[in-house]
This record gives sequence, C-alpha cells and structure tokens, in this order.
Amino acid sequence: MRIRARALLLSAAVAAPLAVAGFAAPAQAAPAECTKTVTMAPTSKPNVPRSTATATCASGTGEYRIVMKCIRNISGSIWVNSTLYGPWATAGPNTSSTVSCAGPYTATGIEFG
Repeated sequence: MRIRARALLLSAAVAAPLAVAGFAAPAQAAPAECTKTVTMAPTSKPNVPRSTATATCASGTGEYRIVMKCIRNISGSIWVNSTLYGPWATAGPNTSSTVSCAGPYTATGIEFG
C-alpha cells in the first residue's frame, strides 16, 4: 500500500506542473515604432476635403490597423459621423494600413490585433 501511495504522489507531482503549463496563455507581442499621418486634399466637391490616414509600425510582431473618425459627406448636404478602419497589416518594415474619407477627419488612432 505504501508503494502505491508513493507512486500516486510522484505522478501527481509530475502532472501538476504540466497541467498548469498546458493552460498558460501565450505571450502577446505588440507592434512597435508606430506612427500615423493624416493628409487632406481637395476634391471635386466644394468644401469637401478627402482625408487620408495611414499607420505604420516598423518593428515588433502582431497586427495593427488605422482607425479614423470623420464627418463623411454622403450626398449633397447630408453628412454623417463615421468610424472607418483600414486593413490589418503585419508589423514590420514597408507595411502600412490606410483609410480615406470624403470629409474632414475628427480623430485617428492605431488599433492592435
């Protein structure tokens, strides 16, 4: 009986760290060296600029995208508040996420995935 109890304790001692390690969440790395730029250009409609926002993250790992809030001109004198998202991009050199809006922007940011 003592041998069986020792074997049971030994197997529990070995299994416990493995069980804990199996449920540990993976580390989340983030994009780094991120910048954002916004440009506004005239359009064929009077007083309706085109806002373009671009995000770049030159290093790190993971994904990112640009987010822009703008007041969009959808038709004539009809304007709506919009939140627009650029495509997801993988962090690293020569990558970017860009979005445009037919109207002035009110805020921009970078979202990490």
